[in-house]
Amino acid sequence: MRISVEEMYREAIEREFVGTAHTIFYMLQKGHVKMSDDVSALSFDKLSEFERKEIEKMIEMNYLKINPIDIYTLKLDRNNFALIFARNEQEAIQYFCKVFDKKPLNCFRHMMDMEFVEGKGTITFREMRKYYSTFPALVGVYDKANKVLVS
Repeated sequence: MRISVEEMYREAIEREFVGTAHTIFYMLQKGHVKMSDDVSALSFDKLSEFERKEIEKMIEMNYLKINPIDIYTLKLDRNNFALIFARNEQEAIQYFCKVFDKKPLNCFRHMMDMEFVEGKGTITFREMRKYYSTFPALVGVYDKANKVLVS
């Protein structure tokens, strides 16, 4: 199956792959590739040291304004876990402390593409994230004993 540079670029932005998105953007801007090219045209190893540094600068200043958000589970007690969307572990812990007025027993980052049951269907954390406009955000508390998420 043929994948175009455009498809790869859109996927990198949607999945918040900051480095990949900025690199493809740079290569498009410099004429190294076109949107219609096959993804195999992305020869990252052919970039010069100068070009790599230019891309690093773009990533540092977040030129494309990609702000990755991850999902974290923070343990309240033996059976209850808070699910929080945040930019990083530290932000998730700080938000947890603010909301629950205590420190979590632990904190783990999960895959955004992890599927779970919602009603009669399934949803991923990546899809669920679209329902939120400000971060950090409390998704709910998962009750392990009853296997239910309380929003």
